[in-house]
Amino acid sequence: MLTENEILYIKTILKQQNENWENKSTLADIYRHAKFTIRKLSRQMALIDDIQIFKKIREPNIENTLFMVYMAERLYSARGDSQKVFKNLAKFMYDSEQFEEVSKMS
Repeated sequence: MLTENEILYIKTILKQQNENWENKSTLADIYRHAKFTIRKLSRQMALIDDIQIFKKIREPNIENTLFMVYMAERLYSARGDSQKVFKNLAKFMYDSEQFEEVSKMS
């Protein structure tokens, strides 16, 4: 699974026109890793299976690979936002001291 920083780096690199992207194995590797990252993040967050998206985007060319990287970036962003929301909700529902104690246990 690619980390959020790796996704941002790959996005920056893919935007640049480079002759290395003509190499199909490089694009296929990035595409495969981005696809796995999307699956993992979407299942962790909402138990969603992205079959419909993966059916439409099967060929690992530069456009599809960049789309997958963008999608993974958006999922990381959504995960960060949802963690903030749930943390604030938990603080609202519980005492701040009790929340800190519970969060240290997990």
